[in-house]
Amino acid sequence: MSHGKTQGKASIGTMVLLCVVAGLAVMFFWNMSKEDDAKKIRAVLQQNQQFGEILASRIGERADRNGEPTQEDLDRAAGYYDDYVAQVRKIDTHECPRDFAEAFYRYMAAYEDEAQVMHAHPPIPSDNQLLAASVQDGLEGDPGKQVRELKAEIETWDKRRREKADRASQAEQEMKAIATRYGAI
Repeated sequence: MSHGKTQGKASIGTMVLLCVVAGLAVMFFWNMSKEDDAKKIRAVLQQNQQFGEILASRIGERADRNGEPTQEDLDRAAGYYDDYVAQVRKIDTHECPRDFAEAFYRYMAAYEDEAQVMHAHPPIPSDNQLLAASVQDGLEGDPGKQVRELKAEIETWDKRRREKADRASQAEQEMKAIATRYGAI
């Protein structure tokens, strides 16, 4: 009977050893997969950063009218946002973890929304147009009426633009939080 007990102990020991080896193998392959995911996420983030730097430098270029943007500045900036979104759409996230790819999509959609608001900016009159409007308002007995209306329209638009910019920033933070969980940042 002692032979049977020894054989039983050897079988249990072998089973425990096999479980430990299997657990180590699973952990090894999981870590390899996690590092592969981090590598793919870093590649996406790097491409996005390059496009973002181009957008930032292009937006920084503008004509100056007493520190206020001109109609052309806003039209050009809206086009720059379109270009950025078009480039970001080309970034392939299919091999990234699903939660990161979905966060990246939300980030891209937030920038697309911001681009749409940029295109919807109110008309910005030139100095000559403002002067003509002021003269007309004065002749009609309500000096500054058109300027007040334009200012209110611009303030409403700017509030929407800032909301969309805040949403894009929030989406970026959410995307980076997921990237951090994968060890990509």
